[in-house]
Amino acid sequence: MDITEIRAWIIKKRELLIIVSAAVIFILCLVIGVSLRSAPEKTKEKDNVVYLKKPPIKEHKGGGASASENNQASSQQQGGSLKAYFTEISPEDILQKIEEYRELEAVPADYKINHLPVGWRLYFFSRKERKDQPLQVILDTQETGFGATVVLEVDVSHYPQFLDMQEGQKIWVAGSIEGVNPDGTGTFFIKPEHFGFDGDPPESDIGVEADE
Repeated sequence: MDITEIRAWIIKKRELLIIVSAAVIFILCLVIGVSLRSAPEKTKEKDNVVYLKKPPIKEHKGGGASASENNQASSQQQGGSLKAYFTEISPEDILQKIEEYRELEAVPADYKINHLPVGWRLYFFSRKERKDQPLQVILDTQETGFGATVVLEVDVSHYPQFLDMQEGQKIWVAGSIEGVNPDGTGTFFIKPEHFGFDGDPPESDIGVEADE
C-alpha cells in the first residue's frame, strides 16, 4: 500500500478515526481522574497532622457544664467533632524558633506557642505523686533522657497505666502546649488530651477531616 492509497484510506475512514481517537482520549482522562480521586484524602498532610476526636467536656465543680457545653459534648460523642494535632512540629523546632527570636529580641505577632495542639512520641522518665492533686508525669523527647522535658498532669483514675510505667517506655501524647521554659534542654508544659500507650496515636480516636 503506497502513500496515495494510505491517504485515500484515511480520508475514507476519517470519521471513524476521529471517533476512535476521541474515545481513547476520554478513556485516558477517565483513568487519570479515577486514580487521583481514589487516593485517600487523609494522605494530604498525613505526616503533618493527625485528627482525633475532641476530648469530652468535663463538668464544673460548681454545678455541672453549661447547656452549650452539654450540646457540644453530645455532638462530640456522636463522633462528628475532630481536633487537629500537629505532629511534624517537634519540641526541638519550637525551642530553635524561641532561640532565634531571643537573638532578634522580637517575636512575630502570629507566632503563638501557647495552646498549640501537638502530637508527640515521647519517653517516660518519672512521676511525682502529690496529695489531693493529679499525678505529675515527667516525659522526655529522647529515650536517653537527655532531650527536652515534657511535664503533664494526669488523673490516674482514668489512666492507671502511668502508675506502672517504666523509665524509657515509649508513649504518644496529644495535647495543647500551656507553657515553655527554653532554659537548658527545654521544658514543655502540656495539657494532655489523648494517650497512645504503645507509642502510636490511639486508633479508637483517629478520624479523618471531612472535605470542605
